[in-house]
Amino acid sequence: MFLDRKEQLVALALAVTLLVGSGVSLYRKGRRPTELEVVEAVRPPPAKVEVNAATEEELEALPYIGPKLARRIISYRRRNGP
Repeated sequence: MFLDRKEQLVALALAVTLLVGSGVSLYRKGRRPTELEVVEAVRPPPAKVEVNAATEEELEALPYIGPKLARRIISYRRRNGP
C-alpha cells in the first residue's frame, strides 16, 4: 500500500489533528478544577421611588443610600423644597 505525496500529506494532517486533540483532552482531564468564588445574593432592584417624596426608609432601600445619606436628603428637602 503506497500513497502518493498528496495522500501522505492528508494522512499526516489527520494524524497530527488526532494527536493534538488527544493532548488537549488529556490536559483538560488532568487539570484541577478551579475553585468557585461564593458571592452574596444581590438584592433585587427596588420598585421605582419618587425621590422628592420618599420617606427615609424608602430612600435607605435604594442601592448606595444608607441611613446617613437618607437623613441628609430629607433635611435638604425640608430646607430647599422638593
